[in-house]
Amino acid sequence: MILLCYNEYQKISKSFFTLNLSIRNLSKDSDPSLEKEFLNLLSFMYLLSIIDERFPVFPHPSIIIPSPFVNCISKIVTLYFLSFKSNEEKRKKYVDYILKEIDLYPKYEYDTVYLGGGTPSLLNCEDVERIIKKLNIKAGAEITLEVNPKTVNLEKLKGFKKAGINRVSIGIQTFDEKMLQVLGRMHNSNEGIETYYQARETGFDNISLDLMFSLPNQSIEKVKQDLERLLELRPEHFSIYSLIWEEGTAFFKKLEEGVYRETDNDLEAQMFEYIIDRATEAGYIHYEISNFCLPRNPTGSD
Repeated sequence: MILLCYNEYQKISKSFFTLNLSIRNLSKDSDPSLEKEFLNLLSFMYLLSIIDERFPVFPHPSIIIPSPFVNCISKIVTLYFLSFKSNEEKRKKYVDYILKEIDLYPKYEYDTVYLGGGTPSLLNCEDVERIIKKLNIKAGAEITLEVNPKTVNLEKLKGFKKAGINRVSIGIQTFDEKMLQVLGRMHNSNEGIETYYQARETGFDNISLDLMFSLPNQSIEKVKQDLERLLELRPEHFSIYSLIWEEGTAFFKKLEEGVYRETDNDLEAQMFEYIIDRATEAGYIHYEISNFCLPRNPTGSD
């Protein structure tokens, strides 16, 4: 049985539906531990009216397929959504279930495909290709893979591109070495930058970077330094996120113990306003509360 929840919303003048899929029944031959892990798994898919004719049809079908696997360090420190450790066998089996689930729905021609986290770059290139080939994808569609710098190298990035990925979103988070350790990230600043340049070398001409702000004891000067380093790289797109203190995480426990302090609301607002102003000055379009992109000319270059 699959539980469905529709939530209509608009984003950049395009109408989508969010279809939350919770897998309740797995095949009888699945191992019990895997079945338990997947019991509450939510597969987030943005797509068009595919089940009920009462929902109107829109012209831009898109889909997000999550991979809930993460490295253990990041899982322990900051994350509160469903995620778990894995091995190659479990990740492959997960993809098998994704392919089965795709068969449950009518074939739509997608113009945007997003393989999100957890950490989908933990998947091998062959499994990513299996997902892409299973979908009916429009020619020229944007196909994104979220990337953790510690999980890829030049060879794997080339494999992802060969599999059909044409855009990567790299989880830089910050260029501050000490703050990366506080966040529990496995990569260091140089590795994050190297991943960016490796993606360029691979031939990706559409790259997004993630940046966090309002981190524990972070000053506005540190935010400025992070942003300037990002702007030097000149990605086609970047997203900014302020830290959310989630109950049940190691971060929240340290907040309760007084080890960390929440950023003052006024200071956080100053950080956010500075990012908007500086990014706009650098030629980026602030098209959504957390997202910035470079304008594109008809040839696709900025």
